[in-house]
Amino acid sequence: MVDFGTPIEIFGLPVRTGDLLYADCHGVLSVPPEIAAQIPAVAARLAAKERVIIDFCRSLEFSLETLQEKVKGFRSGGNK
Repeated sequence: MVDFGTPIEIFGLPVRTGDLLYADCHGVLSVPPEIAAQIPAVAARLAAKERVIIDFCRSLEFSLETLQEKVKGFRSGGNK
Protein backbone atom coordinates (compact mmCIF):
# COMPACT_ATOMS: atom_id res chain seq x y z
CA MET A 1 0.00 0.00 0.00
CA VAL A 2 1.35 3.36 -1.00
CA ASP A 3 -1.37 5.72 0.24
CA PHE A 4 -5.04 5.86 1.23
CA GLY A 5 -7.78 8.47 1.41
CA THR A 6 -6.49 10.47 -1.54
CA PRO A 7 -8.63 11.09 -4.64
CA ILE A 8 -7.96 8.79 -7.60
CA GLU A 9 -9.22 8.42 -11.14
CA ILE A 10 -10.31 5.09 -12.60
CA PHE A 11 -10.88 5.08 -16.37
CA GLY A 12 -11.80 8.77 -16.24
CA LEU A 13 -14.09 8.52 -13.19
CA PRO A 14 -12.85 10.59 -10.26
CA VAL A 15 -13.29 8.72 -6.97
CA ARG A 16 -12.91 10.20 -3.50
CA THR A 17 -13.31 8.77 -0.02
CA GLY A 18 -17.00 8.63 0.85
CA ASP A 19 -18.27 8.55 -2.75
CA LEU A 20 -21.31 6.39 -3.44
CA LEU A 21 -20.62 4.13 -6.41
CA TYR A 22 -22.91 1.76 -8.29
CA ALA A 23 -21.31 -0.93 -10.43
CA ASP A 24 -22.66 -3.75 -12.56
CA CYS A 25 -21.62 -5.62 -15.70
CA HIS A 26 -22.18 -2.43 -17.74
CA GLY A 27 -19.82 -0.20 -15.78
CA VAL A 28 -19.62 2.12 -12.78
CA LEU A 29 -21.60 5.24 -11.89
CA SER A 30 -20.89 7.82 -9.24
CA VAL A 31 -24.13 8.69 -7.44
CA PRO A 32 -24.42 12.30 -6.26
CA PRO A 33 -25.04 12.28 -2.48
CA GLU A 34 -27.96 14.73 -2.82
CA ILE A 35 -30.04 12.14 -4.74
CA ALA A 36 -28.97 9.01 -2.82
CA ALA A 37 -32.05 9.07 -0.57
CA GLN A 38 -34.31 8.93 -3.66
CA ILE A 39 -32.80 5.67 -4.96
CA PRO A 40 -35.03 3.20 -3.04
CA ALA A 41 -38.27 4.87 -4.22
CA VAL A 42 -37.10 5.12 -7.82
CA ALA A 43 -35.92 1.51 -7.78
CA ALA A 44 -39.31 0.40 -6.43
CA ARG A 45 -41.14 2.26 -9.22
CA LEU A 46 -38.89 0.71 -11.87
CA ALA A 47 -39.34 -2.77 -10.40
CA ALA A 48 -43.13 -2.31 -10.43
CA LYS A 49 -43.06 -1.27 -14.10
CA GLU A 50 -40.82 -4.21 -14.97
CA ARG A 51 -43.17 -6.55 -13.11
CA VAL A 52 -46.10 -5.40 -15.30
CA ILE A 53 -44.10 -6.20 -18.45
CA ILE A 54 -42.86 -9.56 -17.12
CA ASP A 55 -46.34 -10.60 -16.00
CA PHE A 56 -47.79 -9.61 -19.38
CA CYS A 57 -45.11 -11.57 -21.24
CA ARG A 58 -46.02 -14.67 -19.20
CA SER A 59 -49.76 -14.24 -19.71
CA LEU A 60 -52.04 -15.85 -22.29
CA GLU A 61 -52.88 -12.34 -23.56
CA PHE A 62 -49.30 -11.79 -24.76
CA SER A 63 -48.73 -10.37 -28.25
CA LEU A 64 -45.78 -8.52 -29.71
CA GLU A 65 -47.98 -5.62 -30.74
CA THR A 66 -49.37 -5.11 -27.24
CA LEU A 67 -45.92 -5.54 -25.72
CA GLN A 68 -44.60 -2.79 -27.98
CA GLU A 69 -47.46 -0.52 -26.88
CA LYS A 70 -46.79 -1.23 -23.20
CA VAL A 71 -43.06 -0.58 -23.53
CA LYS A 72 -43.70 2.60 -25.50
CA GLY A 73 -46.13 3.76 -22.79
CA PHE A 74 -43.54 3.19 -20.07
CA ARG A 75 -40.89 5.11 -21.97
CA SER A 76 -43.23 8.09 -22.29
CA GLY A 77 -44.09 7.94 -18.60
CA GLY A 78 -47.41 6.12 -18.85
CA ASN A 79 -48.52 2.86 -17.29
CA LYS A 80 -50.44 1.11 -20.06
